[in-house]
Amino acid sequence: DPNGSELIDGLTSYIMYPGETRLVTCDGTGFYSIVLTSFYRTFTSTDTFVKPPGYNRLQGLAWGAGGGGNASYGGNGGCCVPFDLPSSEFSASQTFTIGAGGAAGADGGATTWLTYTTGSAGKGNTGGTGAYGRNVSTGPFEPNRLAIATSTPIYADYGGGRGVNTAGSLTNFTHSIFGGAGGVASGTAGSSIFGGAGGVGADAGTAPGGGGGSTGAGARGELRIWGVL
Repeated sequence: DPNGSELIDGLTSYIMYPGETRLVTCDGTGFYSIVLTSFYRTFTSTDTFVKPPGYNRLQGLAWGAGGGGNASYGGNGGCCVPFDLPSSEFSASQTFTIGAGGAAGADGGATTWLTYTTGSAGKGNTGGTGAYGRNVSTGPFEPNRLAIATSTPIYADYGGGRGVNTAGSLTNFTHSIFGGAGGVASGTAGSSIFGGAGGVGADAGTAPGGGGGSTGAGARGELRIWGVL
């Protein structure tokens, strides 16, 4: 924030987020900067993002919240939506809304940014709005790309794991790679490599996006964003 009416990169002020470094120069009238290393910011609750100058694109990952357990089924995990957008699509500041985890018997909240949304992970034994997560009767909804290993493991890569009324396994879609895992009634919870784990029984799911156990709450969503020069 320069003194008085002075500007930096044509702005009166802006926020530098964690990890960012800049080389700042002055021509005697105004200040100018060159980004040396990019920022990386994680939003775990609804907040305002102020766009820093100097970036060509903004990339990130957004998780919807996990659904709560319901009708003896664990809640579905929140899906993960990757984004890669021109910096020009972002205004000077905007609100990122982070989905709240679904209580027992309730869907998980959607995470939204600009005009994009993760959709809502359904409570146990449902599919949820926006067709994300896993439905107990029909299997995976979009985004439903699968990674099938050479033996039997089947994972949904970005879709949330499916909540089930038994233990999680490699073949019943409780697991995910990026999305939150599905909750279970008992035994082994659904797992995820980059998202949160599902809960077991009365246990809550783990953030980001893990579905609650059969009587547990789902975990909150999350949004991670970084700049690309």
